[in-house]
Amino acid sequence: MPCSSQIFTLRSICLDQEIDHKDKINKVSSLLSTGELSLQNDFDEEILIIILEALESLSKNERDRCNNGYIDFCSLFINDKNQRVQWQAIRVITNLVNEDYDFEQIVEKLLVAARNQSELIRWTAAIAFGKILALPQYQNGLLYGQLLQIYHSERQKMVYREYQKILRLDEDRKIYKRKKNFIFTNKL
Repeated sequence: MPCSSQIFTLRSICLDQEIDHKDKINKVSSLLSTGELSLQNDFDEEILIIILEALESLSKNERDRCNNGYIDFCSLFINDKNQRVQWQAIRVITNLVNEDYDFEQIVEKLLVAARNQSELIRWTAAIAFGKILALPQYQNGLLYGQLLQIYHSERQKMVYREYQKILRLDEDRKIYKRKKNFIFTNKL
């Protein structure tokens, strides 16, 4: 649980009307990167969004300062009721995909997000799956088949094309470039 001084600092940064949004994100990102702020699951939504945006900035610009604890924290919010929280959490996880982390539970949560009503959430989940599918431990597993099923049921062009790209499918829904001797056609 964050100590009261951390919550006060966060709250004062997040609620200060004189600090613009980008500066708030930079300040929180700085607190995270120096270890002055610990992540817990008891922040109110407004502060949580700024924390997730700061984590995204940190994971994109200073990945070497990030750790797998950030993935654990963000995984709590993959299927949050607030779509902005959900979207930010998935984006941070996407930035931090690495071979040293077991993504099994995250994959399960992302499979739920891949069926979300929001096109943006489904598209962001597809991008995360692309990074995870590139990891050696997921290249020949069940995940590819599950994503292929999602791809066939997807109707939004933006999401559909993302799955097409990560599954390496052409316009006629032929699988190609995946593995040698693994070419078949599944025309609808």
